Amino acid sequence: KVFNETAKKQMEELQALKVKLKLKEEESVQFLEQQTLCKDEASDFTIILEEMEQLLEM
Repeated sequence: KVFNETAKKQMEELQALKVKLKLKEEESVQFLEQQTLCKDEASDFTIILEEMEQLLEM
């Protein structure tokens, strides 16, 4: 009986860890998506600044 209770508790802990891992994976994906968006925005700003520099040099 003690073995079954221990095994059940360990299975519950394992399930809880799986849920936490899934949440962390989702957070990681969201972070990477946000990072990509920020890089894209930075690239856009760089292009705009370069175009403004060219216009000012005219």
